[in-house]
Amino acid sequence: MLSAGQGRIESPQPWLIPMDGYEAARPPAHRAWPSPRPSTPAVPARILVVEDERAVRAVVANFLKQFGYDIIEADNPGQALAVVSDSTERFDVLLSDVVMPGMSGPALMDAVLAVRPNVRVILMSGYRDQSTLKARGLDPHTPFLRKPFSPDALAKKVREVLEQ
Repeated sequence: MLSAGQGRIESPQPWLIPMDGYEAARPPAHRAWPSPRPSTPAVPARILVVEDERAVRAVVANFLKQFGYDIIEADNPGQALAVVSDSTERFDVLLSDVVMPGMSGPALMDAVLAVRPNVRVILMSGYRDQSTLKARGLDPHTPFLRKPFSPDALAKKVREVLEQ
């Protein structure tokens, strides 16, 4: 709310209202997220990202694309299994959420590896409770990212599994 002479002016964007003798104020600077820049360059690969939360899937896929990876997105295990069963679809890494409706990430991993044993796997979850993760079948030796993770942590983990 700004005072203007005798009255008051209300605006959802008060910085756009010019006042006598003054230029219109500029909007406040917003903090921009830095562009993700992995600490290591991308190894050429195609990654199947399976995440039931659309916003999380979009962010992860965007980061991976900026790192130079080719991405296939699936919003549930059923879609991922359809990609797996299509012999024309090639991918190198399965990046899957652990807890999803219908099938857990570890169960999806087992199904994928039964058909494509050379695929690398990374599982991710926001759950902190180890008993929840164990109940979903998470093997402690499976490459894992705990959400939220940084773009650099994602790039590093993908690079690690591709170099194995």
